[in-house]
Amino acid sequence: MRVIGILFLGIAILATGCKGRKNKLAKANNQEVTISMQYTEMPCGGIEPPEDIRQQMDIPKPMASESLKVYRFNGPDNFEFITNLILDKNGIAIISIDTGKYVVSKYDLNPAPTVDSTGAPADMSNKAQCELQWARMTAFPLRITAGKTAYELLMMKECNPCEEPKP
Repeated sequence: MRVIGILFLGIAILATGCKGRKNKLAKANNQEVTISMQYTEMPCGGIEPPEDIRQQMDIPKPMASESLKVYRFNGPDNFEFITNLILDKNGIAIISIDTGKYVVSKYDLNPAPTVDSTGAPADMSNKAQCELQWARMTAFPLRITAGKTAYELLMMKECNPCEEPKP
């Protein structure tokens, strides 16, 4: 009986050790990359701004002190949250990430399912569906490749078609 107990203990230790080694190998594939985010903007509703203001809107500016989300892109409606991307005052962040296809977004691309008052699943409202589709359309693609350590992303701050235009 004692031999069987020792045998099970040995198997448990071996299994735990292999799992730990696998996690270390998975983390070893990650590489440290620097991401620099800038943006331009477009007028949203109302009268067209004067040319000088329009030109200022077209000049890239750092996305200073923003919090963005990084998702692994697994398909058009399949985004796996990876990490938050906290940009400094110059719009720069350093993260450790594996090679692959990702998207960067200011919005949650995987909202929690909606439920009705009884707790049963409910359909999303038209506005919520519009917001989710718009968030996924504005997610910025990012392909991390082996050996490349710096990425510069230029995003356009677009008008949200799900909201009323500004006067």
